[in-house]
Amino acid sequence: MRYYFQKYGEEKIGPTGCGPFSCAIVASTLLEKEICPVSVAKWSVEYGFYEYQHGSYHSLIPKYLTY
Repeated sequence: MRYYFQKYGEEKIGPTGCGPFSCAIVASTLLEKEICPVSVAKWSVEYGFYEYQHGSYHSLIPKYLTY
């Protein structure tokens, strides 16, 4: 619930943000520093990996993790 009401594009991150959350968890673990899912969601929107009412494209995860 900590991030549920944060924006993800035109929606809330809670119901549509599994991609940014997954990226944040993996990146945080590998880099041993905290990566906020909200920052990943903003990156996803900025670089075109978000689609309204569908959330993230699957390509978000490998692209973000090699960013």
